[in-house]
Amino acid sequence: AGGATFSATVANGPGNAKDWIGIFTSSGNDSSAIHWMYLNGSRTAPSTGMTQATVQFTAPTAAGTYNVRLFADNSSTKIATSADITVSGSSSSPPPPPPSGPTITAPSTATSGSTLSVSIANGPGNTTDWVGLFPSGGSDTSYITWMYLNGSRTPPSSGMTSATVSFPAPAAGTYNVRLFENNGSTKIATSNTITVSSTSTQSPSITVPSSVAGGATFSATVANGPGNAKDWIGIFPSSGNDSSYIHWMYLNGSRTAPSTGMTQATVQFTAPTSGGPYNVRLFADNGSTKIATSADITVSGSSSSSPPPPPSSGPTITAPSSATTGSTMSVSIANGPGNTTDWVGLFPSGGSDTSYITWMYLNGSRTPPSSGMTSATVSFSAPAAGTYNVRMFANNGSTKIATSNTITVSSVSPSITVPSSVAGGATFTATIANGPGYATDWVGIFPSDGNDNSYIHWMYLNGTRTAPATGTSNASVQFTAPTKPGTYNVRLFANNGPEKVATSTTITVP
Repeated sequence: AGGATFSATVANGPGNAKDWIGIFTSSGNDSSAIHWMYLNGSRTAPSTGMTQATVQFTAPTAAGTYNVRLFADNSSTKIATSADITVSGSSSSPPPPPPSGPTITAPSTATSGSTLSVSIANGPGNTTDWVGLFPSGGSDTSYITWMYLNGSRTPPSSGMTSATVSFPAPAAGTYNVRLFENNGSTKIATSNTITVSSTSTQSPSITVPSSVAGGATFSATVANGPGNAKDWIGIFPSSGNDSSYIHWMYLNGSRTAPSTGMTQATVQFTAPTSGGPYNVRLFADNGSTKIATSADITVSGSSSSSPPPPPSSGPTITAPSSATTGSTMSVSIANGPGNTTDWVGLFPSGGSDTSYITWMYLNGSRTPPSSGMTSATVSFSAPAAGTYNVRMFANNGSTKIATSNTITVSSVSPSITVPSSVAGGATFTATIANGPGYATDWVGIFPSDGNDNSYIHWMYLNGTRTAPATGTSNASVQFTAPTKPGTYNVRLFANNGPEKVATSTTITVP
């Protein structure tokens, strides 16, 4: 009867702690749950997985046909559906609305350089769920900037289902914020559209002298800045792009950010000794979002008798010209700008600047160093056969400042060996050889016709979901075969990401 309590008994589940079960209208899709819970009967996952459980549901009060569905490990991978339940209806009040899925609430308008406060609710609660700011018509790889739900690029120690994060508003245009699950490319929520305008009642401005002698000191006065602690200012050739700064600083006049933001400041620059037109530009929050440009400054050239010194070498990256898949490539960086969040990535040689395979700061990790580094040696694991290069970007942004020589990687192909058949629920071994060797390489078992988001279970190569301290190229891990008859395979992915580097032969579960 509608509104009555009934039991749903699960048997032979996969045994993940975050397997979940929900009640649905029989004709509804898998995102239309009326109510859901983990197999312990609550929305707080148990500390260990359960393969058998009996949970209590309250039947909807609206008459109709319903069913109960089981999903694996906090995902949308459905692994069982009950027979239909006919609900006779109730004379009581109508049913409550279905639970909300993940939502993102962003301001509908903003001005360039201001701070966008964005609220996330009802997320899945993985430590590596992430959000990014995107052009509203852009693809899911076109983010302007991104962060985890703790507001940084270092994951929190425990998962967060709700959060408030801040983004600097970019140039005029329309944007949205998108939420993705578990360090991957599965988008689970999109915010409302944010319309960013380039003007406000008090637009950011920079006042400079119209002319100055080469080598002389001059003042640049900033007014109505956005007030982020890491807003920065630089002097540029007037015809140069936004990565061609001659010198830069935060608004406190140094390269160490102040503890609090400043909307007004006067900073001192030394004019270049080479004559020509220059300008001063203001950027928001350690990024590449330019929010103000001064009028031109005419530099008359130095009166010094000696010629100006030769320009310093720009940033360089030296990489090996060849490598074999899975080997370690030692890459040298020199003459970088010295920001703490300068970063390097390994890219397919013909790929765009968003197509990195993996990335790191110049200290070799994804946690920035405590002080900036102008030179460094870092190591990458050589990926699958092909041609690649290493690229360097300034200040956690998309401004590329150096590209290495081409690296030709020859094939010692990663492989996964599995049995051709196994009984449902039985344990089997998957043997990995010649993997990329990252600590966060991972393997999963998938329906053979499923996409790369449809894993039933996954683990790192140490057989757990806690990454080892060091990577390995060869490993044997244990999987439990699904109980549902069908064909499956095991797939290997590089470095906590979506790059698939090997797929096993088919495993038949009779």
